[in-house]
Parts: sequence; structure tokens; C-alpha cells
Amino acid sequence: MNMDEKIYPRKEARLNYAESPPNGPPLLLLHGLTFRWQSFSALIPELSKRWHVFALDLRGHGKSDHNFPKYRYGDFVNDTVEFVTECVGQPAVIFGHSLGAAVGFAAAALIRSAGAGADYRRQLSLSRQFRRGD
Repeated sequence: MNMDEKIYPRKEARLNYAESPPNGPPLLLLHGLTFRWQSFSALIPELSKRWHVFALDLRGHGKSDHNFPKYRYGDFVNDTVEFVTECVGQPAVIFGHSLGAAVGFAAAALIRSAGAGADYRRQLSLSRQFRRGD
């Protein structure tokens, strides 16, 4: 299965992601620390039969920009929330491995708490509870 690699021009910097054909509801894959979206290569062919797969390179990983001033947990969460709300544009299932699982969990909570049509930026304080050593 070939995935189309694209760039999401986030306000801070550009995030690389791959997208499958829309064969079902959206599914966002988030990789672990030091990995990239291709870490899901073995799963994508089967998943893309029933899902519209999005696989994001987190900031500082893969082909996403590496020139961010900070690489904090809350930054990964905010990137993911913005990607889902602005790029995917509809509710999505989020599946993550390691760092991606923690980021996905917090992003899903923020998106859900903001509700449909709400400004999620008002809810971002939740992600600060999970940071260590800032």
C-alpha cells in the first residue's frame, strides 16, 4: 500500500504525514519516541482496507521540521490536536505506540472536552498536567 506523503503547514512549523485513500473513518497513527510514521508500515496495508489512515511524523521526527524551540510533551499534544481538528477535519480514532500513545490519549481528551465547534485552544491546560521537568 502506497501512502501519499504530505506536509501539514502548522502555525509553528511543518509536520510531515502520510495519508491513505479514504476507505472508511479516519484513523490517526502516532509513532513512538525517535521513530517516524513508517514504523507502522506492516500494519498500514491491512488498516487502509477499512480506514482512512493518517500517519503523522511528530515534531523533530521523520520529515517533520526539526527546528522547533522546544520538544515538550504538551507541544506534541497541541500539534496533534491541531492536526486532527484542522487537517483531518472530523473525529478520528487515534492509535499510538509509546510516546504516541501518551500524546494520543491527551489529544483525544482535549478534543473531546472542547466539543464539536468549540475552540480547543481554551482546553490546552490539561496537557500541562502531564509534563515533567519543564
